[in-house]
Amino acid sequence: MKNPVLAAIAIPFILLSCSQKDNNDTIAKVGDHELSKSTLLQSLPAGLKGKDSLDWCNQWIAQWALEQLLLEDAEKIEEPADFQQKVNQYENQLRIQALKEKIVSEQFDPQSVKVKIEDADTSHAISAKESAIEMKKMEIWQNYQSQLINQAIQSGKWKK
Repeated sequence: MKNPVLAAIAIPFILLSCSQKDNNDTIAKVGDHELSKSTLLQSLPAGLKGKDSLDWCNQWIAQWALEQLLLEDAEKIEEPADFQQKVNQYENQLRIQALKEKIVSEQFDPQSVKVKIEDADTSHAISAKESAIEMKKMEIWQNYQSQLINQAIQSGKWKK
């Protein structure tokens, strides 16, 4: 493992998981929080095999354990007065981002992006293609937002 801190955290949890003989699928525990084998396996990227998957699992377990320890410490501090407002704003941003990804994925056709490449070096050509793709995605999202606003105004849902 490349990170000694993660290794120091992971090794006790791996040993704990190996020493458990009961029938549950807990592979690591921090305080009252348990990491199940099924949760770990659901997170495992497809295609990892052998040592790569073992290394990935060890790193993921260590990161999970560290997150639980940080959360325990964070729960000890007093919440700021605007904490719930910030949580609501973040939740809204996550929902909007999910909508954006859905809309763009439904309307984006990679074949529609044409980039003129004339004897450019490979890195420049890739950069131009990526820029064109991002611009097309942004255009799709902006068009969707405009349509949404126009529909809201026309339906009377939004009054200017």
